[in-house]
Amino acid sequence: MMRLTKFLIISSICFYGCANPRPDTTLCVVNAPAMHMKCYNLLRDYDDNGLRKPDALPEFRDLVDLESVNKYICTDPDGFVNLKAWINQIKDEQ
Repeated sequence: MMRLTKFLIISSICFYGCANPRPDTTLCVVNAPAMHMKCYNLLRDYDDNGLRKPDALPEFRDLVDLESVNKYICTDPDGFVNLKAWINQIKDEQ
C-alpha cells in the first residue's frame, strides 16, 4: 500500500516543470492472494499537494482471473523503484 501511496503522490507532481492538472485516472495495487486490487483515483482522491484526501476511500476491484487485468499497464517492483527515482529526479530539477 505504501508503494501505491508514494506513486500517487509522485505522479501528481508535474513532469518537465509544467503546470498540468492531475489526470483523471485510477491507479491500483494488485493483491494476488486476496484476488483484488486496491485503487485510488488521482483526480478525485488526492489534493493539489499530492496528498490523499481524508475522505478518500479505496475502490476494491475483484480479480476473477488473468482476463480481469487484461490491457492494464504495470511495472515490476524493481522497475517501479526506478520509475520513482526518475520522477524524483525530474521533481528535483524543477
